[in-house]
Amino acid sequence: MSDYLSLGICNEGLVRELEALRKALGLDDQRLFLESVRKFADESAFVRQLTLMSWGWYFPPPPADPTDVAARVFAVMCRLVYISYSPPSCPICGDATEFVEASTTTFGWRYRCVQGRRRLTAVKARKLRKKSTWRCSGSVSACSGTWFEGTKSVRKVLNLLFCWVNRVPVVRARMNVECGEHMAGNYYSMAREVCEVIMSNEVLPVPLEGPVFVLRWTSAF
Repeated sequence: MSDYLSLGICNEGLVRELEALRKALGLDDQRLFLESVRKFADESAFVRQLTLMSWGWYFPPPPADPTDVAARVFAVMCRLVYISYSPPSCPICGDATEFVEASTTTFGWRYRCVQGRRRLTAVKARKLRKKSTWRCSGSVSACSGTWFEGTKSVRKVLNLLFCWVNRVPVVRARMNVECGEHMAGNYYSMAREVCEVIMSNEVLPVPLEGPVFVLRWTSAF
């Protein structure tokens, strides 16, 4: 905890998530993990300094970072995945879920139904047509409902979205990121849809003489 405090990271939920990710990484990735946490600790400095030229310093290419450590750290620190203080509901019974470490997952944790560790009430059990001793096995991935759901590479997703923000043509972006045509097209399409929603709900209703909204590239995530 002291290492995180020295970097100005005092949010207990964020520290818990970073620690879960760190434990899920191999010994060879620990140094890169700490370096990435330091790089992203000052979010304002990161936003100011990020360009197409500096991208490779923040997010090293596969030879230097084969397991996407930097990209995963960034996604956690910028809250691009499910966060512990706002866990999702159980997809099976609808009850609350709790944070549990899971080293085999992309980010090192998942959300497990609280009914998985205690017996259901007789009323709820009858409603679910289960025996009263039934324990719910529902769980939700930290990636569920986010940009990273179903992807094998967090780095490629971030790269594609950054290319889109910088108006890089999809064909060129696909070549630079080294991903398939289907993946590049899907993420470019999703990014456009997100922008359309933001424009229609937040920007367009404002009079032309009103304040100017500056949307950082991270807000599109």
